[in-house]
Amino acid sequence: RSLDGQVEHYQEHRYADITRRTYSTHRSTYLMFCERMAYTAVPATRATITRYAAFLARSLKFNSIKQYINIVRIMHLEWDLPNPLQDNFFISGVLCGIRRSIGDIVHSKLPITPRILLTILARLNLSTPFDANFWSICLIMFYGLLRKASVLPSVINSDMDKTMCRDDITFHPWGIL
Repeated sequence: RSLDGQVEHYQEHRYADITRRTYSTHRSTYLMFCERMAYTAVPATRATITRYAAFLARSLKFNSIKQYINIVRIMHLEWDLPNPLQDNFFISGVLCGIRRSIGDIVHSKLPITPRILLTILARLNLSTPFDANFWSICLIMFYGLLRKASVLPSVINSDMDKTMCRDDITFHPWGIL
């Protein structure tokens, strides 16, 4: 029993925290898709996997789709089931078609430079609350080396747990937290 406990402990620590969080996101997305579509998640059929890929292609880039689909392989391996993605001509063909249709080039976002900040500032009226608030967001993003997606929601009614809010920022003599 002692050895079984150790095995379980090591099994729980097989992934780094960031990898575990990523896999958790991928797993919950896949399971939610299967639940809403009334598909069996494991063992997954070819139809389920290809429909999931098509669903992901509506909103993700090809490289992200490959990462999200990888959770299907991991879940099957965890259940000692064969990997349904391995040597599957049909699934590979659908993924190839998605890649050809939506592309796989990642477009890097350009950094905000001081020149861009000054151009923004020239168009703002800092005596208005909206412009002053927007300018403070710009400065926090610039000096905090933050991405736009970390500070501004991509859609109204987005998940506020994943978006920075005013209450999330505290100022201290030694810096900002």
